[in-house]
Amino acid sequence: MLRTDLFATARGAPGEFQSIDPESRSVELAGKAVFNGLGENDTDWFGPVNATHDGLLEAGIESVYIEFPGDGHRLSPEFDESVFFDFWANH
Repeated sequence: MLRTDLFATARGAPGEFQSIDPESRSVELAGKAVFNGLGENDTDWFGPVNATHDGLLEAGIESVYIEFPGDGHRLSPEFDESVFFDFWANH
């Protein structure tokens, strides 16, 4: 069970849940928003991150999916981290 009382939002960049069980996730993450981001060139993570995003949506959880232009698995020094702050400001 996730300790959702300890956080207001969750961010994976990239990130995945080991399993997406819509019923348990809808209870654990009710009222929370999840940010799912990855570099547009991080092709090894597309499947897992998209599966997480789709599973969260299926569970009725607000999930935001964003690809970071020009980046791979490691973010470049030019990466604009304001995308994270914009997410947090809106949730």
